[in-house]
Amino acid sequence: MNSKEDEPAIFEYDIVFSAPPLVASRSEFEHRFEEVMSLVKPDLVIPCRDEDVAFLAELAEERPALRDRLLCGSRTLASAMLDKGHSWVFSQTHGLPFAPVVEADAPTTAVDAFIQQHGFPFIAKPRNGFASKGVTLVLERGQLDALLGQKDLILQKFLGDPMAVTEYLGRIKKEGIPLFHSFEETKISVQGCIGPDGTVGGVFVTQNTMRQGQSVCVEISEDNSALLEGTRWVAKLAELGWKGPINLQCQRDQNGQLMIYEYNGRFTGATSARVLLGFDEVGITLKMWLGHEFPSSGIESGNRAVVRAPISRAVELEKVRLLHEASDWRP
Repeated sequence: MNSKEDEPAIFEYDIVFSAPPLVASRSEFEHRFEEVMSLVKPDLVIPCRDEDVAFLAELAEERPALRDRLLCGSRTLASAMLDKGHSWVFSQTHGLPFAPVVEADAPTTAVDAFIQQHGFPFIAKPRNGFASKGVTLVLERGQLDALLGQKDLILQKFLGDPMAVTEYLGRIKKEGIPLFHSFEETKISVQGCIGPDGTVGGVFVTQNTMRQGQSVCVEISEDNSALLEGTRWVAKLAELGWKGPINLQCQRDQNGQLMIYEYNGRFTGATSARVLLGFDEVGITLKMWLGHEFPSSGIESGNRAVVRAPISRAVELEKVRLLHEASDWRP
């Protein structure tokens, strides 16, 4: 199912169903979802975006008969993953080291206490954002004042090097603003697979070089402490009711502590890279959920790093037209 009919990649599937956007047209999407479920009768429904994860978790709670066919965990955890303000509260409750957060519409005293403790700069990001869209680095009080009171925004501790920001600003004053720039650093990504009975089927840790909110190079992490901590965190989430894939995006703060700054209850954009590195999370998950041994991908292990690059695909307008007119497409 996809709401973007002109996305070339969807025509590589066996069947494509056009659907209204989940967030903008919830009731229409639900109606279409029920239609597709009755037509296909799938063994497993796999979410691809954070909103999909939350939708399936709600559905699993409301209709227990579908529980084993929906690749997700509890509704409470799905809500905590979708909303980064909830992520902070959830993490505090369960002893998980999440980067400190305060809501932009919190009382001024709470925001002031946050600034007093963590200082400038800090990150401002949408509560329900993804891929660094809408994320800004707040450098001074005047910028903060313009953000206060916004209900869809959270403020989060900056885990990078503040001196690098200060030095960069100094260069801007002397040399001007570069056309392209970013303060993204190497991210540590923890990917886990949790079965329908809560069994952890595997944990894999990589370090990802980021550009524009996406990982451009994915390498197997040599950080054994990150693997130990990540394995413990995934087991904790399984204990609390999560099922299916789980991704924790992390970074070490200025003191060297590994901090989580985002949860994702789904496969991610780097899933294919992890397959090339020897961790077939899709195969592991489907075996745990469906009990079927899928054929090997044929990819030899031993790779240590993967460079991610876009693939050019032509937009085949005739296929797009057929999908639009019939609401489904088959080869």
